[in-house]
Amino acid sequence: MRKTGSNISHNNNSNEIRGGEKKVMKKSLSVILSTTMALSAFTSVALAATSSTDFSDLKDLSAADKVIFDQLIKDGIFLGTGDGKFGINEPMKRSQFAVAISKALKYTADATTSSFADVNADAPELPYIEAAYKNGVANGNPTTPPTFSPADNVSREQLAIFLVGAMGPQYKAEAEKATGNDATVTSWAQGYVATAVKYKLMDGAATGFDGKTPATRYMLAKGVDATLKAIAEANKPAVATKVESVSATNLKEVVVKFDGPVDKETATDKINYSLKSGKQIDVVTLSEDGTTATLRVVNTLANNKTEAVNVSNVKAGDTTLNVKNVEFTVSDNEIPEVVEVKSLGTKSLKVVFSEPVNNPAQANFMIDGKAFFGKVKAVGSEREVILTPFSSSTLTVGDHNVTVTGVKDYANFSSLRSSHDFTVVEDKEAPTVESAEGTLEKITITYSKEVDEDSIDAAKVYWKSGNDKKKASSFKVIAGNQYEYYFAGDNALPTGSVVLYVEGVKDYSGNAIAKDTTVVVTPTIDQTRPEVKKVEGVTTKQVKVTFSKGLKDDENLKNVKNYTITNGDDKVLSVKSAKLDDTVKANNVIIIDLYQELTVGANSIVIKNVRDNTKLQNTMLDFSGEFKVADEKSPKLAGHLVNTKDRIVTIQFNKKMDIETLGNYSNYTVTMNDKRVPLTSEMADINVLQDGKVVVITFAETYKDKDVVFGTGSLTTKYVVSDISVLSVKDAAGNLLAEFLDPASKANILDVSKNINVDLKDYDSDYAGFAAALVDQQTIKVKFNASITDVKKGAFTVLDGNTDVTGSVDVDGSNVVTINLTKKIGTNPKNLKVTVDTGLLLTVSGQLQGKELTPKILGLVAPVVKGTADYEVKGQDIIVPFSDDLFFDVKYENIIKKNEMKVVRDIDGHKLTVDEFSIALDTADNSKLVITLKDASDRKEGSYYSVEFLGSQYLTDTLDAENGVAATAARDTATKVGFVSEKSIKITGATTIQVPTTGKVVTETYKAVVKDQSGNQDNVVALDLTGKPASADPTGVTFDKTTGVLTVNTNATPGEYVLTGTSVGITSATLKINVTKEGVKVSSIDVTGPASIELPLTGDVTPAPKYVAVVKDQFGKEITSGNDAIVVWTVNKGTINPTTGELTVSSTTPEGTYTVTATSFGTKEVVGTKEVTVKKAASVASTITVTGDTAVTMPNPAADQKMNFKAVVKDQYGVEIKNNAVYSLKAAVAGVDINPLTGEVTIKTTVADGAKFTVVATSSTVSSVTAESAVVTVTVVAP
Repeated sequence: MRKTGSNISHNNNSNEIRGGEKKVMKKSLSVILSTTMALSAFTSVALAATSSTDFSDLKDLSAADKVIFDQLIKDGIFLGTGDGKFGINEPMKRSQFAVAISKALKYTADATTSSFADVNADAPELPYIEAAYKNGVANGNPTTPPTFSPADNVSREQLAIFLVGAMGPQYKAEAEKATGNDATVTSWAQGYVATAVKYKLMDGAATGFDGKTPATRYMLAKGVDATLKAIAEANKPAVATKVESVSATNLKEVVVKFDGPVDKETATDKINYSLKSGKQIDVVTLSEDGTTATLRVVNTLANNKTEAVNVSNVKAGDTTLNVKNVEFTVSDNEIPEVVEVKSLGTKSLKVVFSEPVNNPAQANFMIDGKAFFGKVKAVGSEREVILTPFSSSTLTVGDHNVTVTGVKDYANFSSLRSSHDFTVVEDKEAPTVESAEGTLEKITITYSKEVDEDSIDAAKVYWKSGNDKKKASSFKVIAGNQYEYYFAGDNALPTGSVVLYVEGVKDYSGNAIAKDTTVVVTPTIDQTRPEVKKVEGVTTKQVKVTFSKGLKDDENLKNVKNYTITNGDDKVLSVKSAKLDDTVKANNVIIIDLYQELTVGANSIVIKNVRDNTKLQNTMLDFSGEFKVADEKSPKLAGHLVNTKDRIVTIQFNKKMDIETLGNYSNYTVTMNDKRVPLTSEMADINVLQDGKVVVITFAETYKDKDVVFGTGSLTTKYVVSDISVLSVKDAAGNLLAEFLDPASKANILDVSKNINVDLKDYDSDYAGFAAALVDQQTIKVKFNASITDVKKGAFTVLDGNTDVTGSVDVDGSNVVTINLTKKIGTNPKNLKVTVDTGLLLTVSGQLQGKELTPKILGLVAPVVKGTADYEVKGQDIIVPFSDDLFFDVKYENIIKKNEMKVVRDIDGHKLTVDEFSIALDTADNSKLVITLKDASDRKEGSYYSVEFLGSQYLTDTLDAENGVAATAARDTATKVGFVSEKSIKITGATTIQVPTTGKVVTETYKAVVKDQSGNQDNVVALDLTGKPASADPTGVTFDKTTGVLTVNTNATPGEYVLTGTSVGITSATLKINVTKEGVKVSSIDVTGPASIELPLTGDVTPAPKYVAVVKDQFGKEITSGNDAIVVWTVNKGTINPTTGELTVSSTTPEGTYTVTATSFGTKEVVGTKEVTVKKAASVASTITVTGDTAVTMPNPAADQKMNFKAVVKDQYGVEIKNNAVYSLKAAVAGVDINPLTGEVTIKTTVADGAKFTVVATSSTVSSVTAESAVVTVTVVAP
């Protein structure tokens, strides 16, 4: 065989394989793909082919193969052989191989001359052969001149070499070293074939690889597909580096595809994802390969709308993925379809849909052609629907069929009617724990099979600390066999491996997990710090901060000192409060309320010390950032000045305006000579100043040859301007002027008929009459009705009493002027007087007529603790002096003590509770706060105390603004607070008791002793039960004063019970005991009704025997309403009405013992039964018949004759009763006797010829049951 130009030589010289033709072995994956696909590339008949259905010889492909071939054909690489066939079993030629490679790799194929002697210049494949050759993919034969052998076939072993080469150099190197012993493979190809089989690029066989057999187009297609997958797997990142795609094909799920595996713990934490629309995420699941996260939303997505997802803190190896605003389109345009039906034993059935479904109901299902009657429940992702029939006979072992119709998805598309066969097999295998993993706070358990959610109880999954069970607090369904269990607070799992106990879990056949089931879990420790994900200005006085994870609701979170918010004017705003948003279950959102307003636009925030709610309580790193407050308020006029002499109108706004609208003449009209006319450029000039806050309109001296003056009325020789109207001017955010939007008020019409000078304006609209404000202890701000551009010396004077404290004056062009005082004057402006000479103020209208103004001063400085000395102690009181008189409403005392101040006892670092101190103002001096300590009973020796103020809302000064006390660092008392020996009663015992269930009693023992702070114990304490709920059953909870034993019975009324301890000379003490009662659930069902039923002679027993169920809760009380009170009746044999409990018994009903069952499917499945005996009634004679001969002949010679009569007695059911007849003659006949017991008649020889007699048979038990024989005639034969 001659050599070809391929890298695979036809002789067996392995050196040639590894020589100069080695380049072909380096071809890429795409090369192989192209090679596989590009056959008969120039066949015009096949150009229209788009899928396997276009070729007659592909109709028998398997479903898996069809997917492969459809893609190759769709991509235009396989085009068929031109006769409507694909040529699936035809060999591939070298020329076709070259064409396919070049097309798939998108090589430039424009050559017009050939490098090979056997490839003609007019051959359509020439450009592709040249492209493959020049790119080192396909070589020719080393002949002179070179040839390509375009018509040669490729063998299976050559294909194996091609495919391994496509995998890359490392795989080819592996093949070169590999060995094999397949007799069907040439020796030089053994390593390549072995490698191809190893990586599943081609299939081997027990009988050999058949390496020399020509490779068909089918083999090429399959080989290329396998190689693609192998290369994709090999090239897949070890961990994800990015979000590859995001999609949503239904309205409940968003699918985030990563380009590699991600960490399961962080990838399934819903806090690490957010949607642009604000839709809440309920749960996140991760695919088995770790590359795809499915986000299930709480409500629904908006169909056919653009959405975006943010991903943060998802770990992938050493990398953390943070991706913002990945957009995708929500598109649910498909109806839900059934994709799987699975039997869950003889009690339930699982129907799986192609997408989550919305509230499936009984009416959507039929089983075996009959309407379904039972429970319907969508579980997990809501793709799985569990059907549990009420009747136990619905899902018997064997073949069945379910029909599904009209099930809706969340886009309101309904499924079409479809029918599905399934086989029920009895399930006796109990579920087991397949795996358990998670963090200290959350464990995900995967069971070996679907388990019944109704059997899941979070409290039955626990770990042990000594003898204490540390139970899960709640759970969430992830899938039919997967549940998340949450361990809160002190029940969080310890670090390291721990044994987890799992109890009570059942499958849908009622098989329970083994009682001793345990699983060893090694929870990961969450060391990720909480991070700020988003800051939003909700209103001008409220900020919402969203964190990356759940937060600990502690003092750090609530401490207003941990939040510094600065508005756009660089003013630090006082924080009123910080708290968790209780509407967000994830506990990751903080709401911050402020005393002052944020500025529209950019504001800044600094947050520190906030901790997450994991066991480690990871603390955030300090965060600083900006956030914006949307401007949604309409701008308002802030005032105007009028200079009639120079015809200048200055109009001021309360915010920056849109300069274009301010300068637009069409936004103004004027009243000129009593007529309203538009303002024009011929009338006036418009100048916008102060970055859009002020507009100055200067009228011309003359207009249309007449002088322009300001005033009222109309003149023929002049134009008199009396007012100007401001129309549709807008602020920078596009909001229209408020006065323009309220035309009825006419507030946008400004009088210009007379001079309007500078005057005072309220500094804060909430405090009328105050035009000035003391904003700190050395600064006063004064507000005017117009912008002040400059001030002259002496314009402002500030006196503190009789002392002039006027310092420098700052003007920024706004209508607020800042006066810096020469000294700090304290927090109360009561001794201050400000005087303003307006004649020394300059505005954009110039210097106007002056007058003296004395603005009233608003105090806005928070009262502070005076001085730096430690706090004075008087007995049990700590005296704190403030800079101003204070005030607080006593109803807020506990709030102040809890949230706005902190008192700490130094000897043990104990922070006093709200009950351990009180606050009051010194009656003689309201600037002093008196803290009275009430912790003496717990103070074991004298101690210093420290007092810290955290910033106050409710402890304020007495000024109009009611400024809250400023935050002050902790300061100690000057002396110790002395030790006071105090004795108190200590009562110990359980403070929470749960009402026991039926047949049980709970007892708790309580003890009370008298102790002082040092633990010395004396005195006798009497304990008694002194308080209970008003409606309490007196026998429900009892207390033995002698033993201290409290007994709680089943009939106990839940509520608060109080034990009181008393001792002579000592204040009594109480202990509140909360008696709780778990929610009512079905515990038992009592069934009453006939225990024995007699069969009727015919038809049915009427009225039908009826059974009554009394459903009782765990406390033995009847449940009379709700789903729990509804039972379904069944019977193991025969028929019973499932609703009424009426049992059908007929004359044909077999005798025997029947079990009548009442089942409640409410909170859980509970049954009650009654055994019923069905039998016939006691046998009673009902009919009788008598038979015998009708004639007797007396012989000659004469002799007595015997006749036998037989009576048959039957009962009401037609059953013969033996030995129940008594015989007699209807009338005495001479010579005839009868045996009353046997019915034997003796006819004696003395009887007369022709005598007649009748035998009567009567029941021996029922005399009314009687019968007569036929008349017997006696014939006597003459001698």
